[in-house]
Amino acid sequence: MGYGVAIPTKSSRHLSAEERETLSLRLARSHSLRTMATVLRRAPYQACTAHTLALAQTHQPRRPQLLDP
Repeated sequence: MGYGVAIPTKSSRHLSAEERETLSLRLARSHSLRTMATVLRRAPYQACTAHTLALAQTHQPRRPQLLDP
């Protein structure tokens, strides 16, 4: 039984190093947020807006039927 290093898995939620480099270059060239999102095939939301939208879409727990009058 070994204790190896955990290998990170690719997640579509996180930017890869290549995507970060693309963003850096395009920011330096004053490209718009929508242009960069199109190139990376991602939604053109800013962090605050994205967080608000994610919270609105989260699953809300249902009230148990036994408690309904």
